[in-house]
Parts: sequence; C-alpha cells; structure tokens
Amino acid sequence: MKRTAVVLLSILIGCFQVVSMLPVLNEDFLEILERELDQILEKRSHHNDSLSSSSSSSSEEEEEDYLGSSTSGFPYIKGPESFTDRIAIVGAGPSGVHMALKLKEAGFSDVTVFEKEEEVGGKSKTLLYRDVVHEMGTCYSQPDYTELYRLLETYNAGDLRPLPSPTVWRGQDKLTSIQNMLAPAAEHLPDASLLEIKDEFMKAIHRYLDVHNDLFGNYEGELMPRPSRYTLKHDLNMTLLEFMTKHNVDILANLFLQIQTIQGYGHLDEIPALYGLTWMTSNFLLNLLKPPEGELSAVKILSKGYQTLWKEIVDQENINVRYSSPVRKIYRRKKENRRKGGKRRAAFEIHYDDRTGFRKGEPFDFLVLTPEMKLLSDLDIIDFNDEEMNLFERMNHHYYATTLVDTTYGTNRGFTPQSFFADNTESKVDGKVWGKRDSYNSLVYNVGKQYTDGLVPGAPDGRFEQTSVYYQFSKSLPEKEDLLEELVDHIRQRENAEVVNILDTNVWDYFPQFSVKDIASGITWDIFDMQGKYGIWYAGSSVYFESVKSVLEYNNLIFRQYRLPESE
Repeated sequence: MKRTAVVLLSILIGCFQVVSMLPVLNEDFLEILERELDQILEKRSHHNDSLSSSSSSSSEEEEEDYLGSSTSGFPYIKGPESFTDRIAIVGAGPSGVHMALKLKEAGFSDVTVFEKEEEVGGKSKTLLYRDVVHEMGTCYSQPDYTELYRLLETYNAGDLRPLPSPTVWRGQDKLTSIQNMLAPAAEHLPDASLLEIKDEFMKAIHRYLDVHNDLFGNYEGELMPRPSRYTLKHDLNMTLLEFMTKHNVDILANLFLQIQTIQGYGHLDEIPALYGLTWMTSNFLLNLLKPPEGELSAVKILSKGYQTLWKEIVDQENINVRYSSPVRKIYRRKKENRRKGGKRRAAFEIHYDDRTGFRKGEPFDFLVLTPEMKLLSDLDIIDFNDEEMNLFERMNHHYYATTLVDTTYGTNRGFTPQSFFADNTESKVDGKVWGKRDSYNSLVYNVGKQYTDGLVPGAPDGRFEQTSVYYQFSKSLPEKEDLLEELVDHIRQRENAEVVNILDTNVWDYFPQFSVKDIASGITWDIFDMQGKYGIWYAGSSVYFESVKSVLEYNNLIFRQYRLPESE
C-alpha cells in the first residue's frame, strides 16, 4: 500500500490542479521523495544507536545520589513517604486518571481523585450522536503517543483508525495538505521545477532534524533534560518562527501551521521555540511524511472515543473518584506542625462540596494537582508559597471552542472530511473558525470525489446530513453567542451550507504557556526540580505542554525520578 505522503502526491497527478506556482507532479518525484525519506530514517537510526551506546557506557561510571542528578539527566524527586499515605489527586482528566493508575500499580492503597464534573475525562470529552462518536476535546494521536498506545492494549476503547489528511482552505481556494506544505518552497523558488522545489523542502527537513538532534540528542519521554545555559540563551530565547529562520527551515512554515498552530499550540511568531520543538519531534515528523508500511496515516483517531479510555481505566481498576465534588479550598499544615505526640499528622486538608452540595473536609498526606496551576491560585483554592507563585503566576492560556453541528451538505465541500481554514488562522482574529472534522466520514476514511460530491451519507443512519465538530480559537475569553454567530456565518459563506442543529458547545481553557523569556530562564525544568519538595506533585498540561501525550509522559517522568518507599 502506498505511503500517505506518496498517496497525497499521487492524488495531485490525476485529480487536482496544483497551485498556480507548482508544475504537475510526476512519478519520478514520488519515487525520489520516498527514497530520500528512507535515507533520513536510516541515517537517524544509526545515529540513535550510537547515542544509546554512548549513553549506556557513560552511565556505568555515574553514581546516583538521592535528590541528586541521575543518569536520565533529571534530579531524583520526593514523593509519598509510605504506601499507606493518604493521597489526593485534584482532577480526573487524563493526567489525574493516569496518575491514579500509576500510584495503584506502584502499590499505593489509599488514593482519592476529586472531580468537579459527573464524569471523568476532562478535555477528553466524547459525545455519541447518530451512532457515531464525536470528539469535543482530545481527538487525535500520533506515533509519539506510546504511553497511550500501551494503555489501549489493556483497556478497551475501540480500535485506532487512520485520520484522513486535511483539505486546506485559503478563502474559497482548496489545497491538499501536501500542496499547502510545498507552497512556501515554491514561493522561495518561483522559477524552479517541482523536483527542485521538492529538493529544497527535503533539505529543510534534514536541517530541522539535525538541529533538533544537536540541541537535545536522544532522550526518553516528552520533556528533554535541562539544556545548557548556552542553549537556553542562544537557541531557545526566541519564538518558533525566529528559530526556524535562524536555522533556515522557515519554508516549513505551512507544515508547522497545519500540525502546530491549527492544533491550538500557538502562532509561530508568538510562541517559544521550545513548544514547537517539543511537539514536532523527529519521530513524529518522519512518520507523518512516511507512515509505517501498510498504514494510510500515522495520525490516528479512536473508534470509541478517548473519554472511553479514561472511563475504562477507572471502572476496571476501581479507582476511587469523587464525582461532582469540586475542591473549594486546600489547607496546608506547616512542616513543624505535622507531628503531634510523636505521631505524624496530615500535611493537607481538602475542603470540597459533595454531590448534595454539602461542604466536607478530609486530611491527606500527599497531594497531586492536575488543573492549571495559576487558576488554582487565582480561584483561591490553594495558597502557593513564594517559590511556587514565582513560577506559576507567569503562566497564561488561550481558549479553544468546539461545537458539534448538523448541517446540510452544501455545495462547497472539501476533498476530505477534515478541513483547515488557514486564512482564518493566519488572520489572528479571535473567534474565527480554524478547522472542522466530519466525524463519521473521518472514522470510515471517505475521501476524494465521492466525498466532495456528497455521494456518501453523514452517518450509519443513511441521512445525507453532515455532523461535524468545528474549532474556533480566541486569545481572550469569548462569548458563546459571538462564537455561534461567527460559526453560522462561516458555514453559510464558506461552505454554502445551512445549519440544521447546534448540539453542543465547549469553550476550553487551552494551551497554558510561558513566555519566551521565561522558557529561556529554564522555568520548565525549575518546576520539575520542585516536584515533591512541598508534599505536592504538580502535573497536567500547565507544567509543560497541552496534549494527552505530554501529560502521560510527564507522569512517567515523575515516577522514573521518584524512589518508592521501602516495603512495610
């Protein structure tokens, strides 16, 4: 079976007119692209083998001191002192549920998860409508989601299915994903042949992979070990676009637009370079361009929905979740007051509202926080100390709204059931529609002329009515009425369709982030160094990056650097 990158290019040959500055593609181009990707993969495989060998030999010479540096490049951290400690986790999203599972697997027997909603999942919200799952939050996975794929081997949340590549819209012009990716290279070389354009694009891929490796090498998990002060000051003290320009890879801007910005991870000229380097790993990039043999796409969607996974974990593992129990206040006992009469006293007391609205208080020995840290402080849920406040008060976030809508098919449809509206994204106007996904036809991989001409139904019920999730981005908190007004106008003007029914709207606090200056100061690693110091593990998307992959891998990092108590 053809690889996705090759399939997309093949479509251009027979079906679609290439953008005006691009000549027609030919089979030689496809063969060369695939061959060059093979060469990159082989080169990086040898390099990683060398790194692994070097790391293993040097590690034998290093000693491990508690709370000192380990061979991983991270310090050891403190955690629960006893397997019988009473541990509270605030938040039953992916990070909280996964942390509860890790604690149970490690042998901790008294873990309570406080969740303000009636269900687990947090931003993994899945709706079932017309016998189809619709993802209102977490929606995709990619090759770096190794921990999530491990969980799926044990807990039944359906099967992973390939996600069709997007149609990229610029006004009423529609491009395939690969056309949009190659456009900056074509603009850079206006008189070049397509093979020359391809060569320029592939050289940029080479340069990006090389600089990523030069900066961080081969590391385990999501967060790389703390870079040198020189790297922080000279390579990470800039925006992602400045980084791309510095290393002459700015012709990859449209590639990053599709897989970074439109996913809600910030504009290239605004976000710190570290966030782009975190998300766009070598493994992800190479698999995106050339999925494994026999796979249509390296990007996957889950047939039963991602919220199903967290529900399955809670149910199968009998995790103690207090539903509809918002935490109102966390009181901290000073260290000198934690022993009375020779007995150890609880470090925290959590006050929360139970299902009936009755205020209760319970003592706990250790705490795991997963919501956005600055919000916990702003809402006066916890009084952070000076060190904590100095780190968390500098955080800010954006907003991503998702709306589930029934529409008519309209007369202007994409090539695929997923659309990115690049011109809206680049406009930076709050509330504009950045993307949409026709849930059913994405799950069954309906693409091409049959889809564009509206010859396939919108759900198993056979009705020719489309049910899609739309995405709208804002930097400031939007009003739902304004979002829906903009959405209805977009559907009418851009898709020549009519709204039949608006079923659900969510406005998510999204992508907690630090400034370029703060990242260059090492704030991400300062937060990790503080883990456990005050009887708290700080987890969730706000301590590093907003993705399920990130929060799961961060939990794994915590456990790699934490030494379990002695057996009792």
